[in-house]
Amino acid sequence: MRAIKLIEQGFLKGDNPGTVVKLAEKLGISSRYLNKIFSQGLGTSLKRFALYQ
Repeated sequence: MRAIKLIEQGFLKGDNPGTVVKLAEKLGISSRYLNKIFSQGLGTSLKRFALYQ
């Protein structure tokens, strides 16, 4: 999944972190749908996934 790759590359962390909304826009979907995909597919929230990366 492209979102996972971006998170692993530090999209949501670092000196100038992106937001979940910006990540969703980059992927061409809504942030609500992105959160739903993470919840259903990985059994965790997107923010929690990013926190433990």
